[in-house]
Amino acid sequence: MQFKALALLLVAAAPAVFAAPAPAANVKINSDLRVNPDGWTPIYADYIGHMKSRFVNKPVTVAQASQANTKTGYYIEGNNNSDDLFMGIMRQVTGLVPNQLYKMDWNINMTSPFGDNCFGVGGSPGGSNYVKIGGATNKPNVGQKRTASGDFWTFTNFDHGHQADDGKDMSTVSNISVPGAECEGTEYGLVPTILDLRRRPVKADANGSLWAVIGIDSGFEGVTGVYYQQIAIEFIPATAEEAEFPF
Repeated sequence: MQFKALALLLVAAAPAVFAAPAPAANVKINSDLRVNPDGWTPIYADYIGHMKSRFVNKPVTVAQASQANTKTGYYIEGNNNSDDLFMGIMRQVTGLVPNQLYKMDWNINMTSPFGDNCFGVGGSPGGSNYVKIGGATNKPNVGQKRTASGDFWTFTNFDHGHQADDGKDMSTVSNISVPGAECEGTEYGLVPTILDLRRRPVKADANGSLWAVIGIDSGFEGVTGVYYQQIAIEFIPATAEEAEFPF
């Protein structure tokens, strides 16, 4: 009995051992926008109020669905009279670990009517339309402020940068040039697949969701229309140290 009591005493006195929490798993989404919009919605910013009537956004319909046509997908169009138009699409991503930081590994297929090495007002219609990727904890929204001329300037609540320059929330990864295509802008071709790991992490909210954003920051002062066809993103858990030193 004495030995049994001693054994129980030693067990009770032993330090508690807790299992380490399991590491957060990677999460993937894969949207085929040639078939359906899959939760993606449009967002436009950096323009004067009257320009809004010149925007076009058309998610693919069932009747249009095709995986072979270069003019099928989520269509976004804008006339860049402000020489700074941002136009893109965004989607809420759920099922993440609450308050976890995530890097985003992107794989993007899109089509454009502009060749490379072309000339246009303000810049090249292909080379000066900069593709940007990023994310935000909270839903990206737009607001307005009155300018000195009395117009209303529409801006975003997230930092996407300016034309080719990165912002805190978005990074420039490519442009919409189609190698070897004509400069007339009449035939759509495939933009080279964009593969990019954005190392600056985005934090999921308390419900385990965040917003993914892809868009074009335009330096071409004309009409631009593109089809987003496929977007795949892998969300990779990141540490606080990676958030502080993301590059």
